[in-house]
Formats: sequence, C-alpha cells, structure tokens
Amino acid sequence: MISRARLIDVARECGVSKATVSRILNDPGERDPFNKVTRRRVVETARRLGYQPSHRARAFARGRSEAIGVLYGGALPTVGHVYESFFASFVEEVHRRACHLAFLPARYAMEDWDRLVLPERVDALVAVEAVDPECVVRAARAGLPLVTCNADPSAEHDSVVFDDYQGACLATQHLLDLGHRDIRFWLVDSGHYSVEQRCRGFADTMARAGVDVGGERVFRTENTQALPFVERCLACRPRPTGLLVYNHYQAVEVLKVLHGRGVRVPREMSVVTFNDAYPCEHVIPPLTTVHLPFDRMGRIAAEMVFRKIDDRDSRCERVVLPERLVVRESSAAASAVRSEEASDEE
Repeated sequence: MISRARLIDVARECGVSKATVSRILNDPGERDPFNKVTRRRVVETARRLGYQPSHRARAFARGRSEAIGVLYGGALPTVGHVYESFFASFVEEVHRRACHLAFLPARYAMEDWDRLVLPERVDALVAVEAVDPECVVRAARAGLPLVTCNADPSAEHDSVVFDDYQGACLATQHLLDLGHRDIRFWLVDSGHYSVEQRCRGFADTMARAGVDVGGERVFRTENTQALPFVERCLACRPRPTGLLVYNHYQAVEVLKVLHGRGVRVPREMSVVTFNDAYPCEHVIPPLTTVHLPFDRMGRIAAEMVFRKIDDRDSRCERVVLPERLVVRESSAAASAVRSEEASDEE
C-alpha cells in the first residue's frame, strides 16, 4: 500500500521546516517572507511527491469548519428551476473559497437542530426563502452569522431580497402601455413577502393610470388551481383583456385552461407573470415575465457570508435587487381584442 505524502515529507525533501511548507502552500500569494526560490522549490516538491493538503487540518488550524450551512424548510432543499441559478452562482463562490455546503433542515426538533448547527460544524448560515424565527434566535445565541435570501425584508440581519414592488409596477405598466385597462391580477396567497409587495405595486400603478382597482380586479386565493380564476374572468362582460399571474407555475396553468376554453393568447387575452424560470420561454405562447436575478442574489449572498465570517462585528446589510421585464409572445396590444368584440356585436 502506497502511503500518502505528508507535510513533513515535503519539508524534509526541501530542507525547511514543516511550518514553512505549511505557510507557503496555504498562501499562494506574495504575503510571506520567503523568497521566490524557496517558494518554487516547495511547490514543485509538493507536486512531485503528490502531496494533497488536508482539508480538516487546514480548517482546524484556522479555527473554522470551512462549511456553510444552508437552512431549508420542508422535506427537501429548494433547488428546483427557480433556484437553479441561485445555487449555481452561490456554490461557485463558496467553492472558490475552498469551502463546502451543509444542507440543514430548519424544522428539525430543536435539540437535533442544535446538535447539527454548531460553530464547530459550520462557519455561517444561509436561509433561502424563509426561516423560522426560532432559528434566527438560536443562530445569534451560537454566534453564527446568518444571511437570508428572498425572505422577510424587514429582518434585522444580513439579507438579499428582490424588489417585488418594482417588478409588479413593471408588469402592470407593460399591460397598460399595450392599451389594457381591464386587468385582473391572480394573487396566490403563499405567505411570502412578495405577495403584499406585488399587490401594492399593481394597485399603485393602476391608480396612477387613473384605473379603479376596486371590485374584483385582484383575485386572491390560497389554492393554486387556475380554473376558478379563468372562469371568473370569462364570466365578466366585457371580458378583461389583461391577466397578471403571481408566478409562472400558475401562469402555465392559466394558459392551459384558456386554451381548453378556446381563448387565444394574446389575441383575446394577454398573460404576464413573474419569475422567468423554466418553462416560461418554452410554452405556447412563450410567457412575458418579470425576471428575478437569482444568479446575482447567489453571488451577493456568498460575498455577505464570507464578509461576515471575516468580520463578525460588521454592520448588518440589506441588499434589494431590481427586477426587469422580459417581453415575449403572451402579451400584445388590447386594440385588436376590442375591435374584434365590436365586429361581433355588429
């Protein structure tokens, strides 16, 4: 059996101390007192002997676990299409710092959670979408930095959120600019902070355009079935011409129900939604949607985490990311709809 090369083996081969080898291999820059000849000899010898640094030993020496804990709710972590770009950019930054991730269920029995989430096991915590207030308290008690992503924007810890109010204003204004005045918003009451922000953005934008937002313009439900919303819209006389849907999952269902009822999108009704995740651009017609920059959120969250690890006393920071409209084929001018209705009446 071939034994693994150790730090002491490299040191003996080079005729220097073990501490010298350790400092050179763990600091690839020029911030140490060793000359370039010594540095090059140590690096080349380590490569020739096949020396691989011990992750555990390095972490122990630095007083860190070199692990970032990702808190999640439910049975499994949220790593689907919506969060795919978030985790791609977040993981890239974490790995660049030679750290790894530990996925931790936030709703464990608290005694088990305390056993898993200790300073010796993770250096910081990241919570995606939501976090139990008790977890926040326990993280603070353990002295662990916490960064929340796409969660409660009023939290008193480091956080990265989207400007969902601004996103709703963009979506609503897009429909107004296309000539739509009778616009209905299907708002799925998920309990997420974005619900109220999007509702307010819709109402304020409609009010600025001089359109009354009373009555049944906002269809607020807890279930995710598209049929009741579509049927209510189709029962109106005249029918609404613009539909705004809380997220892309429900928007796809709306397209399906409208197709089943023989309603042409966007010729008879325009549909706009949020998230810009799969399968928005692959359905027929491709959905106009508000894009949420999850990739940027992932990078910023990682930067926040490592800044907090390096400086535990730094002030809490809250970053709000703007959203942008992506126009596709599910939205069009309202004039064609009204002219068709006028022709039918004649």
